[in-house]
Amino acid sequence: MSLRALFPLLALTAFGCRSDQGFGEDGAEDPKDDSGGLEEIPADSGDTGNDGEDGVISGTIQVEVYKYDEMGDLVWQEWSSVYGDDFPFGSIFVSAYALDEETFTMTYVDQYVIRSPDPEGNSYELQVDPELAPQVRVYAVLDYWADGIIATYEPMGVWPDVVDVVPGAEVAGVDIDIPVSYYDFATPGGGGGWNRDDYVLVTGEGLITESYAGGSCMALFYGNDGYGPYWVDGFTPTRVDDGAVGTYELYVAKNFGSGKLLGAWDANFNGLIDPADKWGNYVDETGASLNPITIGTNDILNATLMIPDGSNANPASVPFVLLAGDVTMATLFDDLDASSQVHVAAMKYRPEDDLSVSDIPAIAYDYQTYSGADLTGSALGFTLIAPANTIVYLWAYLDIDGDGIINETGEAVASYNNEPSGRIASGTDSHTDLELRLNTVTE
Repeated sequence: MSLRALFPLLALTAFGCRSDQGFGEDGAEDPKDDSGGLEEIPADSGDTGNDGEDGVISGTIQVEVYKYDEMGDLVWQEWSSVYGDDFPFGSIFVSAYALDEETFTMTYVDQYVIRSPDPEGNSYELQVDPELAPQVRVYAVLDYWADGIIATYEPMGVWPDVVDVVPGAEVAGVDIDIPVSYYDFATPGGGGGWNRDDYVLVTGEGLITESYAGGSCMALFYGNDGYGPYWVDGFTPTRVDDGAVGTYELYVAKNFGSGKLLGAWDANFNGLIDPADKWGNYVDETGASLNPITIGTNDILNATLMIPDGSNANPASVPFVLLAGDVTMATLFDDLDASSQVHVAAMKYRPEDDLSVSDIPAIAYDYQTYSGADLTGSALGFTLIAPANTIVYLWAYLDIDGDGIINETGEAVASYNNEPSGRIASGTDSHTDLELRLNTVTE
């Protein structure tokens, strides 16, 4: 028997650093250029182990630490000042996935685990069959509590663009930052133990329905919205003719209400319970799912988990949302000078006074620029990809003289909801019909 309560972490999801693409030093380049700032290198099958037909995607994962100030804004920390040379967190899970744009279903096509991350940065490499997925997205998740489980609330980083899979070649430079909230691991946390009377026992068999050659297994309890897990219990199955079977004992808080009882098997042998593993539901004798399950005051016995059950039950995280709408101003954009530009950015940091457009790629999750023939009509439509479950600073800037410096006195700006910082909580749902109305800065 084991009792494990995983207390959800306030997650901050980030997108890959795009400082190597987009604006040139003079701010004149289009940040949405076709290259995406990525370097394509012929794949060396002798080094990568692929057959010359797979495409390789590589880059570096960097973990960054932040704290909140009294206003709720993020304050980024020097790693050495908070953790020295230590890395107190767990592994980093990196994956390439194909996304169905209509259903938002994620199909994992390769994964890579960084088992002993380095604060200075960590390289990774993914191999993808272009026939299986000609285009993929890439994201990375940090096992914050080093418990071997990739939860939906873990800190996450996402490369903001689709990556084309090039047969026999490597797409390098897919670099991702993972922001993490500071935690003082050196100070022991309080704990009053647990009272069995406060919990319901959920127990039964975990059935592995495929040939089993090892790998840890786990029962997990999630919220009905897929958030979690809140409680888990690991079990070791015994091989049988058609798979394997084991027993779990999971304790869940009484009167929790509706939730999902799932099982997971580390079938990719990477030492983590992650979304790319084999997953299954709590089922009846026919194999049909009995989720959601309601937790009241009575124990639940003989609750069978079928892993996998063919239902794609893995609780995939939502890596990103869309921020979409229009930039407007009091006059037509056609009236601007030929040298003028408009920039829209979903940024990591609260903007300072004057800002060079060449600095935007390094501090933005995503951004768009408009110049020349783009500047027409009464509204400029924008669609930005922003991280889910985090704080984003959404701003628009008019560089009226085209000198590459924005937010100057006399130049127009706009912020989300006219809020002084432009701060928006992204959540897990896209934000549409936004309006950023440019107004002139007078002081």
